[in-house]
Amino acid sequence: MTKTRFGGRFGWRSALVGIGSAILAMFITGTATAGLQEFRQPNALEKAYFGIAADLRLPELCAKISGDALNRVRKPTLVRSQCYYYVALNTRDTSHCTSVEPIPVGVGVMNWLTPERCELQVIRLQASDKPYLPSFDFRVVIDAMGYTATELDPWLNTDGRADWKSVSKAFASSEGTDRHRDFLRRLAALPDFNKVSRAEDQVLFYTKQQEDREFYWVLNHGMRLCLAGHGGPNCNEETYRLFRKGEADYKRYLARPRNAAEEAVKATVREEAAAPSESSGLREPSTADSAYYDLAVKTREADFCGKIGQDVAAVGWSVDPGLVFMPLRSVCLSALAVGSLDSALCRDVRSFDRPDIDGDGLSPAFCQRMVSGKETAVHKLTMRPQWRSILERIGYRESDIPPKISEGRESDLSWLLFADALMDPQNPDHEAFLDRMRDVPDQGETMSPDDGGRTLSVVDVQKLLYQFTVVRFHCSLNQSAGKYAFQGYTLKAPTDFSGAFKLIDHHGDPVTDRDFRGKYLMVYFGYTYCPDVCPTSLWTIAEALNKIGPLADQIQPVFISVDPERDTPEQLASYVELYHPSLIGLTGTAEAIRKAAKAYQAYYFVGQVDGEYVVDHTSWTYLLGPDGKAITHFDHGIEVDDLAGRLTDILRGKS
Repeated sequence: MTKTRFGGRFGWRSALVGIGSAILAMFITGTATAGLQEFRQPNALEKAYFGIAADLRLPELCAKISGDALNRVRKPTLVRSQCYYYVALNTRDTSHCTSVEPIPVGVGVMNWLTPERCELQVIRLQASDKPYLPSFDFRVVIDAMGYTATELDPWLNTDGRADWKSVSKAFASSEGTDRHRDFLRRLAALPDFNKVSRAEDQVLFYTKQQEDREFYWVLNHGMRLCLAGHGGPNCNEETYRLFRKGEADYKRYLARPRNAAEEAVKATVREEAAAPSESSGLREPSTADSAYYDLAVKTREADFCGKIGQDVAAVGWSVDPGLVFMPLRSVCLSALAVGSLDSALCRDVRSFDRPDIDGDGLSPAFCQRMVSGKETAVHKLTMRPQWRSILERIGYRESDIPPKISEGRESDLSWLLFADALMDPQNPDHEAFLDRMRDVPDQGETMSPDDGGRTLSVVDVQKLLYQFTVVRFHCSLNQSAGKYAFQGYTLKAPTDFSGAFKLIDHHGDPVTDRDFRGKYLMVYFGYTYCPDVCPTSLWTIAEALNKIGPLADQIQPVFISVDPERDTPEQLASYVELYHPSLIGLTGTAEAIRKAAKAYQAYYFVGQVDGEYVVDHTSWTYLLGPDGKAITHFDHGIEVDDLAGRLTDILRGKS
């Protein structure tokens, strides 16, 4: 496809040189006093303090984190400030927000965490009981607290190591005991990194090379995006006028009294949180729905799947491709199909065919691939209901539970084991039990409201889908040992990607995938308002293409926006010129973009969450051959030289 591209290489370079010279002069004169080299990366214990403080609501541990520790994940943030922020979120106490400090000027422009931001988030989440817990290496903490294997024996895993959650729950909950007092004493005795000098911890301080790379990113992308209005409330022209004047003025700007506009925003957030939300038409599983699922899987009787309500959503972690929000009835049928190797059961498997729900879901074809072993089965989730309420409703009494089951056990566990015994085909009461369950009306109509089945609001669904996408986003950034993992969730690498799409380019012209045949196609999904990940990836692509010289003529780079509401062709045109003259921006209808993303195994979310318009997405770069077939993908964070080398090898037929 041949068209005149927006902008040229000379104009792009000249613009950067002009802006770069002005800002470089500012740095040379010393007005931006806090460079990245003045900060250090947090050590494992400081990260653990962050996690413990959030988990146990202990702000005093935040004070042990060095004021120099700067976290460079996604957005630059002082780790100690993050610690107080998470304590505030988990205690719903805004007083901790006064200890939050913005990063000093000069380190990075995306200064997202301020006392005001902290307070606003706490207000938004007042009605939520969700804990916000960062990940950390719990083994480091246990070792540092000096516990011996003998002391930890009851909580040791099969690998001989203790799990922090079980230890902290047992020790911290035993208030008033010697064990609890000893636990607090050991926590208090943990090292204090607040006074660590550069000489003591030189290895963790950021290098000149890291600072240069960060500065280059701020110059080329952060500054320009910010001045274009894409950086949020702390990123505007007033900020930069103060930025140029010096750190003292910038601090006064951040410390200014709250104005009427800020108070109005907080009032709006409170009103929205209190207002009833529209129903999504879906509900959580009731105790009865869960019982039917449990019964169907254990007895392999598909009729019990049919008793599950059609509007019941199964919500939980699963394996790729992220099948975490599915009709429970279809989950039940596909679990039976996989367990019995009966692909005929797949015929009635359906996904939620709704535009507001993630485009991935169960389908007859995917179910059949699981049965054949071509896909990993997604049914890792065991739904064990409170069987007591079900069994009592169909006529069973506690006196019916055999003594060998109930003796020495708490009541709920006895009922659960009794249900398992009744589901055993060898049990003489098995058939009578099944007959009683078959007589229970569909969808748990005889169950009381206490048995669950809460209706999900539109807001509930949006929050769930956003959380799933955030996990996928982090997975796509965290590649290790050939897997993409984040806090126990694993995402498969994109493999068989490619497919037909019909979109609109940044000139406003219709484009299909076939228009790019004959060239290698390099695809990245993102959005123009992205503060950090997208600019970093696009800059890497642009520099790699510049580095390989004439070979780059064989490659067509494409940026597909996942945010069509804001990313119009005009918006894309002004954005893509910042990076490379051959970069094409694509947008389209929400349905067309969803179809394209699904073909490339890319995941994203766009919508309202807690009163904010948010976007998140996975961050892979895809390479397809001139025939439109997948060749490989590149991870986020790949170095320019590595990307250029791999592209050169592919174009020259070496790999």
